[in-house]
Amino acid sequence: MISKRELERRIGMLEQEVASQRQVINELAARAGVSVPARPSQFAAPAQVPVQPTAGGSAAGVLPPQARQALAEGKKIEAIKLVREATGLGLKEAKAIVDRAIAGQAAPGSTSAWS
Repeated sequence: MISKRELERRIGMLEQEVASQRQVINELAARAGVSVPARPSQFAAPAQVPVQPTAGGSAAGVLPPQARQALAEGKKIEAIKLVREATGLGLKEAKAIVDRAIAGQAAPGSTSAWS
């Protein structure tokens, strides 16, 4: 029988994989100029969205160019909105990404997977 701890570990790994796949899908959709519907509301949002560092060790790969520009202009709320639109993430997750960018983990002008 699988322990509760092991089940929680496996669920966490699956949530991370789903979040990673959603990011790839949204990036491809953005490049193709199409929109992807947001996550269905009957599914719970992950407790914490993992941010995959880029080669330079920053979280810049999750910030679309428009969000980086909004941050450069001091428009935090606009940046959060743009991250939500580009990724399909919830408010809490998008805010966490923008907060990490502001904290210096992702320089607003840095190169990212969105470029």
